[in-house]
Formats: sequence, structure tokens, C-alpha cells
Amino acid sequence: MTRAEIAERYDKSAKGRRWRKQWVKENKEHLAEYHAQWVKKNSTKAAAAVAKWRKENRLKYNAQIKKYQAANKEKFVAYRKVRKALKAGILIRPEKCERCDATSKIDAHHHKGYEHPLEVLWLCRQCHVDQHPRTITE
Repeated sequence: MTRAEIAERYDKSAKGRRWRKQWVKENKEHLAEYHAQWVKKNSTKAAAAVAKWRKENRLKYNAQIKKYQAANKEKFVAYRKVRKALKAGILIRPEKCERCDATSKIDAHHHKGYEHPLEVLWLCRQCHVDQHPRTITE
């Protein structure tokens, strides 16, 4: 029996599940950091895994989305207004990030908060993620 087979058998036992649950509870910060680094290095694998999970768990995913939207109503109202303004031609999505001139996917960032839904900065995903901890403090 290989080490992997022994580990798998232990993980499936009640004792193994209890141990793993306790270990995960005690190491949440470490696991979150590790996971973030792994996703950065393996972005295509991570995106494929997420897409597969969403497809296989459609009802669960939709329930999570509804729960998040209910908890963040102001954010989703602003998102919808930007989307409608883009469709109507009131706003035009630029091809470059306003911060770093990247040409990847450009997002609307509500830099003055969600109460000003059409006052947005157009940022690439990385600049958008970097900007969020500072959102309303400026």
C-alpha cells in the first residue's frame, strides 16, 4: 500500500475527518494565503475549476449569488446602472486602464462610492483589486 493510499484511507475515517477539520480550523489564515498564491500561479486551472463547480452546482451557486446580492443591494444597483449606461452609450468602456495602461479586461470602479453609480474609474482587474481596500477613504 502506498503512502497516498494510506493517507486517503485515513482521511476517509472518522478520526481522520475530525483531525482534518480541527487542523483546518487552526490554520485558516495559512490556508487562505496558500490558496491565494496558488490561484495567482495557476489562474487558468483555478478558473476552469471554478467554472466546472458552477456548472455542476448551479442551484447552490445561484443561491450564493442571491444571498450576496441581498447583502450588497447598493453595489448591485450601481452595477446595473453602469451596465445600462454602457448599453445606452452614455458611458463608453475604454480600451486601456486609467492607472497602468493595460489592455486586459477593464472594470468600472466606483471610486466615490456606490451612491455615485456613473462616476467610475476604468481599471484593469489588478488595479481594481489593488484599489479596493482604499475605496471610500480618498
